[in-house]
Amino acid sequence: MTKQTFTIIILCEAWIACNSPNSPVESKNNIIPPSDSSPTVSIIPNKTKLAPGDTLKISLQASDSTLANGSIDFSDGTIIQFNHLSKIFDTTIVHIYSQVGIYNIYVKFSDGNMTTSSSLIITVTFVWTTQSSGTINTLYSVFFTKMNTGVVVGDNGTILRTINEGTTWETVSSGTAATLNRVSFVNELIGTVVGTGGTILRTIDGGKSWTPQISGTNSNLHSVSFIDANDGAVVGDNGTILLTKDGGTNWINQTPIKWDTIIPPSPPMLYDVCYPEPNHIIALSGGTWSFSLRTTNGGTNWVYERNVPSNYPRIIFWNKDTGMMFCPDHMTGQNWTIVYKTTDGGNTWFQYGGSTGGIYAYDVSFSNPDNGMIVGSPSSVGGSTIECTTDGGQTWTAQSSGTTSIALFGVFFIAANNGTIVGSGGTILHTTPGGM
Repeated sequence: MTKQTFTIIILCEAWIACNSPNSPVESKNNIIPPSDSSPTVSIIPNKTKLAPGDTLKISLQASDSTLANGSIDFSDGTIIQFNHLSKIFDTTIVHIYSQVGIYNIYVKFSDGNMTTSSSLIITVTFVWTTQSSGTINTLYSVFFTKMNTGVVVGDNGTILRTINEGTTWETVSSGTAATLNRVSFVNELIGTVVGTGGTILRTIDGGKSWTPQISGTNSNLHSVSFIDANDGAVVGDNGTILLTKDGGTNWINQTPIKWDTIIPPSPPMLYDVCYPEPNHIIALSGGTWSFSLRTTNGGTNWVYERNVPSNYPRIIFWNKDTGMMFCPDHMTGQNWTIVYKTTDGGNTWFQYGGSTGGIYAYDVSFSNPDNGMIVGSPSSVGGSTIECTTDGGQTWTAQSSGTTSIALFGVFFIAANNGTIVGSGGTILHTTPGGM
């Protein structure tokens, strides 16, 4: 073998070839660096289960000095490049995941001739804390107008309001003993509540006080949707559809179709309504007789479509064309929830992704088109009371709520990692970044 002269850095008993003649190192003749020793890489996390917003700290350790370059891929779009110039590479890298999901962290080192890698699975889930509601009444609906300001409604005319993100909830007088089924706000000040016996309440001060409105019906009302401060729709039992163009000063009872021309002829329960754009309203029925009603001219004409295999469906729209239905499936006897999607304003619907694994959903909330959550009760196949999606409803992952024996009826996310859930027995659950 031909002898060569090397300049050697001796660092922590490592041998590293150095081409800089000015390096403060010891020169030795006739020394050949040791051969590559099949390097290994290890990842040591401070924890493998996180909540959105938690700080993940990873200690990266490599066993060989010849590995000069490396990268770490957090599988959420973040990739960090780094250099490795010591025998034992040991450094801490900090990362924060903003969304729930399962992430495969992948670390790779390379010296140009060979590579070595290691991976680690990190699970990011919501962490829910119980808030004191001050009531044992069942709570059905929740809506937040700002991060810290929200309203909850429920049995016996219950209205609760918070201005500190649920740290404390204040009881607000509703002036009624009716069951309040749904609350919705069009802005920070103006909101509407609907309930049994034709109850409609309106606030113009962010929920501090509520004024009854004349609905013109004694039917139980289940859902409300406003597109602006004036134009809104309410649906309920006996095929009730109420429309207003003046903020509820006047409610007009619609007759969408002649019920005696279809089977069964009796007016059904209408369970949810959505107002995606001016003059465009979609209503969904509940119970074993399932269908949708749709108008694109402000209620002058309605299209009847028997295409909703659901008991108590929910509907949301992102824009005038794209929307989703979440339908607890009573027809198969499994009582899980099927997701449907439309891209033509509700003219046609198609099943989107797979069914939820084990939840009979009562409510849904999306903070953006990708990230959403459904809440309900465990289905007949067994399951959870909370499931979430990070891919727009194609797949769903069960979340631990700590309340598997309690039905959850309402959910609202004001941001991707800031949500509130309400349910039976006065239950209020809350999550924020970091699980606080």
